[in-house]
Amino acid sequence: MSENKFDIMQFTEILKDTNFSDDISIKDIKLNDKDYLNKKFGIKRYLFNNILDSIETINFAFSSKIDSKIVQSSIYMNIMRVDEEFNKLKDDCEFEVLQKFDSEDLKFIREIRNLIEFNYEKIEHKDIYIIVKKVLPNIKNIIENID
Repeated sequence: MSENKFDIMQFTEILKDTNFSDDISIKDIKLNDKDYLNKKFGIKRYLFNNILDSIETINFAFSSKIDSKIVQSSIYMNIMRVDEEFNKLKDDCEFEVLQKFDSEDLKFIREIRNLIEFNYEKIEHKDIYIIVKKVLPNIKNIIENID
């Protein structure tokens, strides 16, 4: 495993050692515990890995020769996941990290995410294409170059 990858097994062990429940999410961790884990074990890296995983899934689905609602749904759900991970960073007041990303890219992902969730029939394929071919590669590049 590369140094940039967050070790999920290590994170799971940390949660066990801190007497958290098995079904804990990052939002369930108290602020002082969150700060401790962030400094020591890199929750930001964990969230970034989730974003990169979603980008990889979207790219695979987008380049797939399969033309189906399942592939489309996979792309849409992973766009939502990318937005949710950025929201976790915002909720954790990681503004210094968020400033590294183009605010217009993040805003566009949020707009498309809202269409997916609330106005599914109004999604335009050209917008999905822009996200897949322009926005997500920008985000991926920034994440891969963050120390």
